[in-house]
Amino acid sequence: MDSVILTARTLREKYAHRPAAAFIGPLLAANNIRLDIWPMQTEKFAGCLWKNGDEWTILLNARQAQPRKLFTLAHELGHYFLHRHLKTHFSCNIFPTGPVSRWEREANRFAAELLMPAGQVMRWADTSPARAARHFGVSEEALQYRLRSLSAVRSGGGKYGPPAEND
Repeated sequence: MDSVILTARTLREKYAHRPAAAFIGPLLAANNIRLDIWPMQTEKFAGCLWKNGDEWTILLNARQAQPRKLFTLAHELGHYFLHRHLKTHFSCNIFPTGPVSRWEREANRFAAELLMPAGQVMRWADTSPARAARHFGVSEEALQYRLRSLSAVRSGGGKYGPPAEND
């Protein structure tokens, strides 16, 4: 298991039986991360993470749908837990220009595992996508992407199948 997934799982285990919306607040507080939500001029801007002095802040665009805000928040937490020792500012756009960097892909994988743990998601694979997405607090699109990525990892394609033993 790689360090991105291990980091997300370790954090998630501290809040094992809580839905994401219930554990994100305590996770922010435990790490002294401030959360600001402001309406931005554009919907292309999703959020950012930056350090000001000793304090880290995550800013989210209030114009985004709640599932998008939750995923962006988890994505920025990915930057905090994985990359904060490398730089002090990260910005997330809905429609990035150019290739997606390794750090952005890692933050996305972290967010997916934090919000939709592999073992839990696979148990929801045969239910309605809308119902499963509501359960995890994410968009149907994010859930479908997560299921496809887990299927590719587990079986090289085809039906989603049961969770792996270590999930």
